[in-house]
Amino acid sequence: MRGSTRLLPLLVSATVLAACSGPPAAPAGTATPPAAPASVATPTGPAIGGDRPVRMAVPPGYRPGRPAPLLIMLHGFGGSPDQDENYLALGPVAEAEGMLYARPEGLRDRRGRHFWNAFAACCDQDGTGVDDSAYLRGIVEEIRRHYTVDPGRIFVVGFSNGGFMAHRMACDHADLVAAVVSIAGAGPLTAADCRPARPVGVLQIHGDADTSVRYEGGEMGGGYPGAVRTVEDWARRNGCAVPGQRGPARDLVVTDESTPRRPDATETRTLAYAAGCRPGGHVELWTVAGGSHLPVLSAGFARQVVDFLRAHPRPPG
Repeated sequence: MRGSTRLLPLLVSATVLAACSGPPAAPAGTATPPAAPASVATPTGPAIGGDRPVRMAVPPGYRPGRPAPLLIMLHGFGGSPDQDENYLALGPVAEAEGMLYARPEGLRDRRGRHFWNAFAACCDQDGTGVDDSAYLRGIVEEIRRHYTVDPGRIFVVGFSNGGFMAHRMACDHADLVAAVVSIAGAGPLTAADCRPARPVGVLQIHGDADTSVRYEGGEMGGGYPGAVRTVEDWARRNGCAVPGQRGPARDLVVTDESTPRRPDATETRTLAYAAGCRPGGHVELWTVAGGSHLPVLSAGFARQVVDFLRAHPRPPG
């Protein structure tokens, strides 16, 4: 757990802790985030997203005609692209890796909170029926019309409600998405809700003391599976052997309200599902021991997330 601490913006703490769990409640904070995180490259090029504009960062080394990876970040329930970037800090790593970095925004519910309609459990609490899966695919296709995107390196990272939505994108658009990372989200509850056209790389990161989106699964707008079942379901879809194999421990968090500081810097245990997988189907679970829904992330968190994605492009064919 050694490493520098990033303080969480007050509004993120107030709004995202709800994370779709329980009955709707009004946000408790009023702090205003900065207009754009200083850590994200200045947006350039054409506007993307129409009436739901997308924050688009283009790395300095981007050249038209030279395929670049595309990273999509999906914010949590009640959050925003800027707030969740301030928390996850993916922007600097994406820029360093030459990735196009897009941060779309969910619709607002009747209380003004942004959400994604991922699965029955989370988080279309007003029953709008908005098709965010189709919307996000359209965003990717629009980006591809304006930029030279490597079709084998389109990645999605989501936090909380955005983590549910990352799983939905892998289920619905495996022909488009190479790999996804879900942070404190969950996959679909039933097999009928996920029939991917091809294998997708999947990483689930989850604190085992999360009381908002519970590690063992639970009920919100509908039932959702726990973290272990989520990854085992993906392993089976991808043809991988179950159970997974224990991997090296990782340092993902500094401390949080439920986890005291420890000197060993290895609070996160890992499982990898790699044996027998069809090409492109690698699956991992990183479990933060004692981790809550909003731990303070280590300075190396974003690098480890992006490194997982970089290691799992979509194979040719």
